[in-house]
Amino acid sequence: MRNEAKNQLRNHLMERLEDNLLDFHTYLNSLSRTDLIVKAGRIAAVYEAYFFMTNRHAWEDASELALLLLLQNPLTAVADAWEAARADNLCDMEYAIAEVYDSEDTLSEYPLATESCVALTDLFDAVL
Repeated sequence: MRNEAKNQLRNHLMERLEDNLLDFHTYLNSLSRTDLIVKAGRIAAVYEAYFFMTNRHAWEDASELALLLLLQNPLTAVADAWEAARADNLCDMEYAIAEVYDSEDTLSEYPLATESCVALTDLFDAVL
């Protein structure tokens, strides 16, 4: 049950990340060409975070999944941490995810997901 619950949490996170990326696309479509150029670093950070979280990160720690699912936009949280890590020459996406997970301020700095999902709560309980 624990692995099944963790896989379900991972699937929910992948769906949330896809939604976050679609919202980011909508935002990008509203920008002028000049603004897109100015925001190139941010655009790269978002896409790097998305790619890493959906293709590279193993998601072995279910509590990482649980915390990120509490956020309305986990993609933004990890992209912010990634940009900060790059600025500090700590170019490691694992580090960026750990920063989001380990920070005591994450849940107050980023909007929480609005849906009250009992199924996610049950999955959190099953894996934590």
